[in-house]
Amino acid sequence: MRNRNETWAIGAAMLVLAFGATVRGQALTYTTLDDPSATLGTTMAYGISGNMVVGQYTDINGDHGFLFNGSTYTPLDDPSATAGHTYAQGVSGSTIVGRYNASGTTYGFLYDLGSQTYTTLIDPLGTNGTDPKGVAGSSVVGLYYDSNYPVNGTHGFLYDLGSQSYTTLDDPLAIAGQTFARGVSGNTIVGSYSDANGSHGFLYNVNTQAYTTLNDPSAILTDGGTTAFGLSGSTVVGYYDDANGTHGFLYDLGSQSYTTLDDPSATAGHTYAEAISGNTVVGYYDDANGAHGFEVTVPEPALLGIFCFGTVVVLARSRRKH
Repeated sequence: MRNRNETWAIGAAMLVLAFGATVRGQALTYTTLDDPSATLGTTMAYGISGNMVVGQYTDINGDHGFLFNGSTYTPLDDPSATAGHTYAQGVSGSTIVGRYNASGTTYGFLYDLGSQTYTTLIDPLGTNGTDPKGVAGSSVVGLYYDSNYPVNGTHGFLYDLGSQSYTTLDDPLAIAGQTFARGVSGNTIVGSYSDANGSHGFLYNVNTQAYTTLNDPSAILTDGGTTAFGLSGSTVVGYYDDANGTHGFLYDLGSQSYTTLDDPSATAGHTYAEAISGNTVVGYYDDANGAHGFEVTVPEPALLGIFCFGTVVVLARSRRKH
């Protein structure tokens, strides 16, 4: 027979685990983001900073970037682009980055919300195009395409807005020309690389110049693998592929734990997590009517730990009174 201490300990553990299961799973509330100008059922959210979300929508004239501030959608069309070929992909403060196409070539752009001006970004090694994916402070990351593109001609880059210098990022485990940088936060960059077995996420520390591989344990390499897209603090988001399709994931660097993100409105196996700011994740999902952006707030690991610790303390104090 269990004594009172054992019974209390088991009860406290069960309560903590039950709370953890709730906040990690069914309690998540997804909000669909559909640009009202999207007449062809395509809205994709790619970046977030605070309450600002950027992405792409499609109408009869093609593809356009958008900025959503929580209440209003504003179209973003680079004036240098061929009409219907602008894609907003990252945002930080008052700076938006993305790409546009003109005369069959891909160019990067930087848009300043204050001055409402576009600046073209061209990696000098990107003979077949430059494609910025993310921005944080004075750092822009993305892809450039060299003369070998589209066959193993893709490389990550880091662009410093202050020095206006580009640095190539090639994961040493990648097949040559198969490294993709997609998100940045502070001195850490995330992305993916491909090898003979499939796709793997990576973390790159700018200070130590060290790469760390990320593989969601639920991913099946032969079905695609793991792709990291966004980073905020100690949390990475992206998506992985298994036999049932594509699923978003959230990875906590502290606990080294993965959480699957599947929008309940999605066709099964069609959820893509693209970016995170604080504890809010954005991306898109597919259903029978097309693609839709989504936004979801996830519990912060620190808050979960505080709750669990607090629960144990309260129960302990309560137990001593009996």
